[in-house]
Order: sequence, then structure tokens, then C-alpha cells
Amino acid sequence: MLVSGLPFLLSPWRAQALGPVGRGEISYFQSGLSIMLAVAAIGARHAYYEARAASDLRLRVTVWPMALASAGVASLVAVPLLLIAVDRMSLIVIVGIVVAWLISPLQVLTQMEVAESQASLRRPRILALTGLPSFVEAMGTLLFLILQKLTIATSVIVTLIAELTRVVASRAFRRRDRLRVGGESLAAPVNLLARGAVLAPVSLLPLLVSNVDSIVLAPFVPIATLGLYAVSKLAFGLLLLTAGTVEGMVIRGERRNRNLVVAVVCLAAVAVVVAAAGYLFTPLLFGSEFEDARLGFLTSSLGGWLGGVGALLSTLIVWGGRARVVLISSVVAAGTTVVGALLLGLLVENPAVWAMGLPAVAGYGVGAAILAGALLSRKRRLV
Repeated sequence: MLVSGLPFLLSPWRAQALGPVGRGEISYFQSGLSIMLAVAAIGARHAYYEARAASDLRLRVTVWPMALASAGVASLVAVPLLLIAVDRMSLIVIVGIVVAWLISPLQVLTQMEVAESQASLRRPRILALTGLPSFVEAMGTLLFLILQKLTIATSVIVTLIAELTRVVASRAFRRRDRLRVGGESLAAPVNLLARGAVLAPVSLLPLLVSNVDSIVLAPFVPIATLGLYAVSKLAFGLLLLTAGTVEGMVIRGERRNRNLVVAVVCLAAVAVVVAAAGYLFTPLLFGSEFEDARLGFLTSSLGGWLGGVGALLSTLIVWGGRARVVLISSVVAAGTTVVGALLLGLLVENPAVWAMGLPAVAGYGVGAAILAGALLSRKRRLV
């Protein structure tokens, strides 16, 4: 969790170096990258969880069919992203989106490796797969800040390189296990493509809800306002990273119900700290240009907590073999966010930064409520 949070520590200096407009362009690129990678994953992580719950062995999976399908669905996101970028963004952002499009099918491999590491509670691997990209991004950003060369171009390059390190680590872990354990220690071959397609909305929910609003609102607000909102959205990213880091403890072990409660309470504590720190220190850390982002931290921290709770509940319910309710909550949450962002953009001229986070709060809230209700109703029936 600490390693994953390293890029957030450098956010004030990055925002000052890029300014509101530059931060807005980077926000658009990073949001687009996150959505594209989430779509390209085609539910691989949760499909792996569902199959892995019935086996104590690492799954033997044929990756190429899923990678081909991933390349196809990633195009559905890349094309509209490029159309908006060509009209409003600089050339380097356009090139960055094209490169992200090319590497997006590799997300299938990384997501299944993350799922295997969490399911087997292999903490060094969890650290590598969740923390290494953040560490690389932080060190790259720090280097360019020291050299006074942090620009939109170098920020895009650092982000892409950081994501590629996760791919390299995933490939290395998969190869090492195959050489060490041999075929006799692997589960029977499984085809996750069909289940991954069904479970794709589950994987999409956390990242889609926290990023799609920036894409939807991009044509309606000034790029500088988008940059202010990007600063306040740091709360979303930090809380979702926290939830993703501890999800293995929630799905495994005899004390997983207790662990779930502890994780939810800890997420709430992190949300309160982030909200308070953002409100109190944004002008000091980011500069007076980002004054309007202060109230946005309050909205984003609430939304991030709801999103983190929803992500933990989704993983727990899928592990228990009840994917349908998670699918419903995912579709409803994403739809609520998209509709809310559209209405905000169409009905409110240049909305306040704090108001831009309300569609995501609504989406995460509805999704988490559906999941919590399903989990509680199942426990009552068992009793």
C-alpha cells in the first residue's frame, strides 16, 4: 500500500510543473489508459477467481484466445478516445493513446497473474504486481522533476513504461512457475474466455466509474478545470489501490468476514485522512492555481471509499460463485455514473470541481448498496 501510494506523494510538484492545462491533458490520458486496460482485461481476474476457488492449484490457461478478444474490445474504447484527443489534446497524448491501444491485450496476462498471487497469498508477488508500476512511475517522475524536464510528453512516457513493468513481472512469474512445478502440479486446462466475457463488467466497475466521468465531461469543461478535478481525484486512485492490495485477505482464510470488516473500517479511516489532508493542504502543496480542488477532495474521498468497499464485496461474492449480482451492480453503477456525468455536462455550465465528483459517488454508492444487500440477504437465508 505504501509503495502504491508513492506517485501520490509527488502529485503536488507534478501539478505545479504541468499547470492546470497540462494536468488536464495528463488526466485525460491516464483516465483513458485506465478504462482501456480495464476493458481489455475482459473480466480475466474475476473469471480466474471463480475457477480458482474450486482448486488449490495454479490454473493452466491458454492466453492467446483471450488476448485476441481483448484486442478487439480495446478498440471500442480507443477509437472514441482518439476522436476526442484529436480535437482537444496535444499530439503526444494522441500518440500515447495509440501505444496504450497496442499494449492493452497484455492486460489479460497481468490480471490473471494478479489473481493467482492474491488467491495463493504470495505477498512478494502481490507487492511486485501492485507496487512495482507505482514505484517506477514515482521514480521516473522524481527524476524528471529534478532535471526540470517534467512535461506532458515525459509524463506520458513514464506512465506507459510503468505499466509495461507489470507486464514483464507477470510474464516472469508465469514462466518461473511453469518451469518449477511442471504440468503435474497444475490444475486441468480451463478456458476462461466465456466466463471472462460474462464477468467483464465486474472488472470494469472500479476503474470505469472513477475515470469515465473525466472522459464524458472532457467536451463540456475547460481543460484547466479538468486538471483541477484530476488533482481532487487522487483520492479515488489511492483508495482503490488500497482495496486492491488487501483483497486477497478478504477472499481467503477462516477469518475473512472479520477481515472484511477490518478492511472496510481501514478504508474509511484512509478516506477521512485523505479528505482532510486534501482540503487543508491543497493550496500549500499544489499552489494557488489549484485552490478550487480543495472541496473536490471531500467528494472524491467519499466516492473512493464507496468504490473500495464495492471492489472488496465484488471479489468476495464472485469467489463464492455468485457472479450474477455483481454483474447487475456493475452495470447499474457504470450506467449511473455515465448518465450523471452527461446530465451534469449538459445542464450545468462549467460545473464546480466538487460537483464533478458527484456522478462517481452516486455510481459507487448504488453499486456498493446492491452488493451489500445481496451479501446480507444470503447470510440471513443461511441462518
